[in-house]
Amino acid sequence: MSDENEDTMLKPPCEFGRFIVERELGHGGMGGVYLARDKMLDRQVALKVMLKSLGAAARLIHPSIAQIYSYDIVDGQPYIAMEMAGGGSLYRLMEVHGKSIDPTRVMRVCKQVAEGLSCAADQGLVHGDIKPENILVSEKGEFKLGDFGIAKVSEKTATGTMTGTMGYMAPEVANR
Repeated sequence: MSDENEDTMLKPPCEFGRFIVERELGHGGMGGVYLARDKMLDRQVALKVMLKSLGAAARLIHPSIAQIYSYDIVDGQPYIAMEMAGGGSLYRLMEVHGKSIDPTRVMRVCKQVAEGLSCAADQGLVHGDIKPENILVSEKGEFKLGDFGIAKVSEKTATGTMTGTMGYMAPEVANR
């Protein structure tokens, strides 16, 4: 299932718990994301296999947050199964359209991301890694905040630990 250097990487096609992993969608420092089929619910999901558990984010239910369907550990490997956002990411949208994105659409992205962040904050969670790659686009064109892989319960954020992606990090966090 995994090699010594990348303990979050699966080798599709394969089975992982109740999921049939079809292909990799992407990966980063916190884990890999895969297109998978949930055998129990018979639906496609985005399966994030990661280094640490994400139980707190599963309670977030908001139209601007990619819904987490389940989280668990299989063979010692934590994972989350989440809503499949078939429209890619804001990063991909920016690659394709560049500076020609309609300003009204940009404002809609900002509004929807802010609403998702507000919902998370109301539940005591701080996302910790807001960047275009973590803003997903649904097939209907709605924007959803994803990847709560390094989310912290807000009372634990002052530990002095730096998390996030350097190019998108707030200066006060990077200077810690």
